[in-house]
Amino acid sequence: MFRKDFKAKGHTQVKSSDRKKLRQQIQQLYPALNDDILSLIIPTGKGEDFTSCKISLSTGDDILVYSSNKTPWFFVVEDIK
Repeated sequence: MFRKDFKAKGHTQVKSSDRKKLRQQIQQLYPALNDDILSLIIPTGKGEDFTSCKISLSTGDDILVYSSNKTPWFFVVEDIK
């Protein structure tokens, strides 16, 4: 009758190689975004705060949330049942 809450499985820093891959994927999906805007959203420097958090829903689906400076920007839905 009542659904369970979602569970956040922790925040991890995104490696610079994964940042580059994500930037390329986003540029392919949204070609109107230029490099200046992408640099604001996905910082390229090592000291910059860019994290990912895996969230498990009550349905068993997993969502990966990418955030920059504690602001969520993108999410990826995994294992949809």
